[in-house]
Amino acid sequence: MAKTRLKAKTKSTQTVAVAPALAHAVNAFTDINLRDIWRNVIPAYLDTQDLLALMKTCRRARDLFTPAFNVRSDAIFVKQAVSRQLDKVAVMLQANPRFFLSRSSVTDDSLREFESVSGLEYFLWAGDKSGSKVMLDNIPTNEKGLQVVEALQMQLTTMQTIGVSYHYDGKNQQEIHYDASLEMQVISSYSAAHDTATYQEKKAQWVGELGPLQRLEPLCVAHAICRGADNVNTVALTVKHDNSKTKAWYPLNKSDLGETFAIARGNDRGVSVLAPSEKMATDTLAVISKAQSDRVENPQRVEKKLARLHKKLSKPAESASLFGSHRSKHKAQVSNNHHQAERKL
Repeated sequence: MAKTRLKAKTKSTQTVAVAPALAHAVNAFTDINLRDIWRNVIPAYLDTQDLLALMKTCRRARDLFTPAFNVRSDAIFVKQAVSRQLDKVAVMLQANPRFFLSRSSVTDDSLREFESVSGLEYFLWAGDKSGSKVMLDNIPTNEKGLQVVEALQMQLTTMQTIGVSYHYDGKNQQEIHYDASLEMQVISSYSAAHDTATYQEKKAQWVGELGPLQRLEPLCVAHAICRGADNVNTVALTVKHDNSKTKAWYPLNKSDLGETFAIARGNDRGVSVLAPSEKMATDTLAVISKAQSDRVENPQRVEKKLARLHKKLSKPAESASLFGSHRSKHKAQVSNNHHQAERKL
């Protein structure tokens, strides 16, 4: 079918390639059932940018395709949160507070398939303090901000009582937060036997036992191991191996982590090792232990922060209400005085 260019009615001219019948139908259709078909079918054949351009052609197109666009933008936001693209998360939150409420199904870097998770819920599950901070720091300081705070408080309550659901390795899981206790046990056992174990025994424990568990680590922990202090930017998680080659932590479908190597914290960075020194094992344990503590403590910090914000954002509304009430009473009194003066005249 031949295509034409349909100009979008925006300040800067944008175009989208659509069939002539599509442009005519968007502006002319009235049948409700047909409208539902268009709403559900057309977005499947357009990428996000083309869908956005089409929405800008006319009011009917905007109303028709906004739900589909919102679903896509929600998925983009949640994916950026899960992949720790925190600068982009901040930009989207500042552009539209709706993203504080965004939910979407998403697969994280460890290939867990989450069901309808929000950005804050994932950050709380992972113990990602930087992610949680980005969410809280971008709450609007206006009436919408109060609504956002109350919505986030509900998400926090859900996390403290129910947690998130995800599917991994053929099993469904329900967790309040990621649990690294098994990794901590393996590393502690490795350190305790370090002086007496043979090289092969150390290798079997570090690579064979710890390596597969490292494949499950949330990205914030991988960043901490590979880059030291928690960094808000996505980093290329590659580690030195044999002083020359590099090994990749992600993507897992191309990584042999847990098969030919595992990762340890050494010299202020992540390194690929087979049998690390006791100090490297201790440093690795310190990073993982801190992350485990953050998962337990971070919800409490978020709860206190949200409570303070709720109190702060509620005051202006109350003050405005009281001020408005005071002004109304004052105006009523002035009006009454004028009436009395007129009667005297």
